[in-house]
Amino acid sequence: MTKRDRWLQANPLCCDCQAEGRVTAGQEVDHVIPLWQGGADDESNYATRCIPHHAAKTKREAAERARGL
Repeated sequence: MTKRDRWLQANPLCCDCQAEGRVTAGQEVDHVIPLWQGGADDESNYATRCIPHHAAKTKREAAERARGL
């Protein structure tokens, strides 16, 4: 079993959907603080997200990175 698989098994729900009052299975393990911003590559920096929420966060982060933030 991979680190990703273990994380999703222990944390199966999308954190963003939960914050919105919905229960949705997550499919992606996301770095809360992106690695390019100095985030750790360990469980202290992981979050489970559904595909739409992960895509939206990735898009926002790409825009920030392009602006040099």
